Amino acid sequence: LEITSHLMGKSMAFFHYQTPSLCGDSAVRKKTANFVLFFALLISKENTSSNSFFASALITCTPNDPRSGDSYCVETYREGSYCTGEGICSNPFRTGCLHNVLPDHFTKLRTCNSYDDANATERGDCAISRFDYDEVRILNQNWEGAMFSSWIMQIVLSELLDVPTTIETGKPNTEASMDFYDPGLRFSYHDATYDWDALYTAFEHPDCESFQVERKSNGEEYRSCAHVLPEAWNGQNKNIANDVQEGLIEPTTGTGGVSKLSWYVPIFTARRNAKLLSYIGMTE
Repeated sequence: LEITSHLMGKSMAFFHYQTPSLCGDSAVRKKTANFVLFFALLISKENTSSNSFFASALITCTPNDPRSGDSYCVETYREGSYCTGEGICSNPFRTGCLHNVLPDHFTKLRTCNSYDDANATERGDCAISRFDYDEVRILNQNWEGAMFSSWIMQIVLSELLDVPTTIETGKPNTEASMDFYDPGLRFSYHDATYDWDALYTAFEHPDCESFQVERKSNGEEYRSCAHVLPEAWNGQNKNIANDVQEGLIEPTTGTGGVSKLSWYVPIFTARRNAKLLSYIGMTE
């Protein structure tokens, strides 16, 4: 797994994270923030309760109802969720993941981004960044590993580093969203596996949001724009090498994940036909 990035059209190094090797390989003991391990511990902490960490689907509710209203949303999701006027339980992480999960350690709100409306700060959804830093847009891809990686990156940047961060789906935010903080809990992932054009667009137009606003005002179609590609498998090595050589992207770096392709056999299937436990049995 690799991160491919070219921030703001400049030659800048982007963060990477690594997890300790399960085999005790000392080569991975680098002075980098262990974001994946931290996030895994965060999730494991949540598993001690009945609350669900990730929303799998929208949950309907009844506004102002004592049983199926706000209390139902809190019970179903977690503290921070409420029953909206549309009859849907809101995103409990709207103000920030760490802010809600570990309130004793993370008291500040997440950093606002261009997808937030003008009243976001007044509602207490987010806070304006203390730094004059350009927004980073992360490309969403169409498989779970990359999706969750983009969420982890958005959380780290928005909540720990105070950097405005959004997620690119290939469509306007009014039509689709994979943003972790999306109030409607939309799960609209990108149609393309590797949208290299989005990186090229960000190289030419570093401010993705201003670029989209300009295109819309000119009556032009939406054009994907992103600074980060969360994952690239070895089938993309040629494209990566060419783009690095041309200076379009930064040299890639490993995220520390170990990837493989496997055939999963449910236990009830294995019990019925043990031959399916081996690829040899698959050929019969």
